[in-house]
Amino acid sequence: MTVTAVPASTSYTPGQQTCKTLISQIRAFLVAPDDPEVVTVALAGMNSGIALINSRTWRKLYGEQDITLVSGTSDYGIAADFKEPIRALLLDSSSVRQDRLEYLTNAEFYEAFSVGSTGSTPQYYTYNYKTRKIEFDVAPGTAFYPTLRLRYHKRIPKLTCTGTTGLPPEFDEFLVARGASWLAMVRNRAMVRDLKIEANERWRDLVSDDMENRTDFS
Repeated sequence: MTVTAVPASTSYTPGQQTCKTLISQIRAFLVAPDDPEVVTVALAGMNSGIALINSRTWRKLYGEQDITLVSGTSDYGIAADFKEPIRALLLDSSSVRQDRLEYLTNAEFYEAFSVGSTGSTPQYYTYNYKTRKIEFDVAPGTAFYPTLRLRYHKRIPKLTCTGTTGLPPEFDEFLVARGASWLAMVRNRAMVRDLKIEANERWRDLVSDDMENRTDFS
């Protein structure tokens, strides 16, 4: 038997669309010219879609951050696109997973542990929504694992005319329909209802897909 190795890839097939490409598709819906007003309204419509996406915690949109632990330090900053924690994994000096910290809600964490808690072997963590830091029950000591790998649900940044969506390609049709419905309000109000229905259908499809449980034997 021949085994073929497939190289790792963080890209999508089809690839992530640029904002400029999505705006071109929006303009096509309404036969709109490529002028600054059209671009501004279409972009605002898509960014309203991004805001809606960020109102939900998607199971399949997540990121990863490696944090170098410092002896005596019990709180650490997190990535700008962090929304909610998934897992906090402890890695040894060879980046091999050894253990994980248990997550507690703010109420559970602050009731169980005081600011002056001492020790050198953290077991629990929480996310401080005010400081945007993760906090340990105690500060790690010098012999504790050197790295924390934090996996988390992501927020998606708003679009700019020069960037890509930062989303899997299945979100493209929703963003186009959302942007087109906004543009239709100033270009062709007769199309607003149909485009809103289209955007709502695409949204329901995305939510349904995110909720489905698939396994390698299903």
